[in-house]
Amino acid sequence: MEKRFALMKSEYGVAPVYLKKPARVAALLHLYFIAIMCSSLIERQVRMTMKARGLESVAILPEGRATKSPTTPRILEVFADVRWYEFHENGRSVAFPVTLDDTQKLLFDLLGVPHTAYA
Repeated sequence: MEKRFALMKSEYGVAPVYLKKPARVAALLHLYFIAIMCSSLIERQVRMTMKARGLESVAILPEGRATKSPTTPRILEVFADVRWYEFHENGRSVAFPVTLDDTQKLLFDLLGVPHTAYA
């Protein structure tokens, strides 16, 4: 648990917040808990699927280096440059669909997310 809170401060940039009402403090702690839980579940899903498929590592570190234990910040970093563009003009809309590279497709497979969700 301590490692997860350390990640909140370092990787996710959570800063101190000064709240006066106890209900707001409880709400913020609840949000932190949800964020930590989501982060843990992402890592768990990727690592379990890697193990089930016999994948030794995935190349998601800087310079394309591989890691045996991918972390949520590194997983999310892979998707940092994914963009969706859509233009509306005179009642028409033109969309430029998202294109995923091989690493992004692999991570979606490991997470159980269909590619069609981002096509």
